[in-house]
Amino acid sequence: MGRGWAISLHCEKRHPAAAWSRGEAKVSKHVETEHVSQPVTRRREEVVIERRPADAGARADASTGNDEIQIPLMEEEVTVDKRAVVKEELVIGKRIVEERDVVEADLRREKFDVDNPTTDGSNRDTRRDGR
Repeated sequence: MGRGWAISLHCEKRHPAAAWSRGEAKVSKHVETEHVSQPVTRRREEVVIERRPADAGARADASTGNDEIQIPLMEEEVTVDKRAVVKEELVIGKRIVEERDVVEADLRREKFDVDNPTTDGSNRDTRRDGR
């Protein structure tokens, strides 16, 4: 056979979905102030005076002057001491979620049309696979 000519058939095929940005997730933190009232225990010292009768063998030469003693008394002062401590952490990541959707489209395909006056007039494709 001599020199031949060729023509190609083309068809459209569905391509998988392309990835595109659907937005972004934003994670931030803020400070909330809460007034807290909490009971605390505060200690202080008080003077306790107890009177009791003197023993029979007590000293008889006790002086009758003005004696004075000073007893230091201690008291706790309530203060508020605040410091930041780590309460919890967020671990942030991403995962891929697959969903099934039905996509419809019209796909085009080329076919040969043969118009040959030298044949018996049937313009049938003679391939066996019927495509």
